[in-house]
Amino acid sequence: MDVYDVGSTLAEGFGNVAPAGPACGHGSSADELCGIPAGFPPCLSGKSVWTGAQFQDETRFIHVLTEGHLAEIPRALAHFKEQLSQDVYNGNGFCVIRGIDKDDYSVEDLTVIWLGIQAYIADRRGRQDHRGNMLVHIIADNSSEITIGHHRHSKSPISFHNEVAGDVIGCNPSPRYYSHAGKIRLANRTSRLIMNFGRTPLLGNAVHPRPEHLPKLSERQREALDTVEAIAKAVQLEIRTQAGDMHFINNFTVLHRREGFVDGAGPHEKRHLVRMILRSSELGWSIPEELKQDWYDAFELDSSKTWHLEPMPCGSFPLRKYTN
Repeated sequence: MDVYDVGSTLAEGFGNVAPAGPACGHGSSADELCGIPAGFPPCLSGKSVWTGAQFQDETRFIHVLTEGHLAEIPRALAHFKEQLSQDVYNGNGFCVIRGIDKDDYSVEDLTVIWLGIQAYIADRRGRQDHRGNMLVHIIADNSSEITIGHHRHSKSPISFHNEVAGDVIGCNPSPRYYSHAGKIRLANRTSRLIMNFGRTPLLGNAVHPRPEHLPKLSERQREALDTVEAIAKAVQLEIRTQAGDMHFINNFTVLHRREGFVDGAGPHEKRHLVRMILRSSELGWSIPEELKQDWYDAFELDSSKTWHLEPMPCGSFPLRKYTN
């Protein structure tokens, strides 16, 4: 069984986490307590601002496919509701599709079904590395120190983060244990707050070292990162995943994480998550200038696309040196 954690950190109840005041700038010391940057609202409101406690009723975000829906699968779910895309882009920021029995389909057929359902939420699919991989398989890999410490292959807990690119993250997990967490939005763009966040590139570790030419973080800056993590955990939502579930998460407004896990002994007792990055031609948000290159590489670059339906040998899925 998998566990998702999803939560909204800067909800109205947390609107005063940082005191209002002038933003840091020239002439302020690294440890000076700074207020909300210019242009940021004092608090957030709307459907996409929530806490996990508000979703005790799972029917608000889990959409169980009826026999009628399942009957449509061979015809590519031609009338699947547009509301799912609206939920992800302009509503809660996430949804789960449930009701497909993975044992009824081959890997190839299940992938086609997943791609078909995706198209009703976000019709464009992005390349995830320079090799053009469209499907990334997230599994435990202890073959080297690099893979053991890399987010994609580590069994250790991972803190709240966004993926580097993609409006929407599509995840199709196997029936193992993993979790997703948190919602936080901290960057202003066309009246929306957008975040592209990760602790690892800021703090660095053995696998993802912080570049030596950059100054070390101050204690105040470290405290700020810890505050983001603490608030996200305080309002996180845990979604217990079932076999066959398909998760769709707004990568601009929702942070996610997972707990540590232990694989079982059998071949069907190992954590295996397939990830895609998506974008809607109709509902896609305007991309901030700072993120445009990653979005261009994923969705616009005229280059090859590779579809590995199963995990492949080392080197088939390049690992980022700097990752969120």
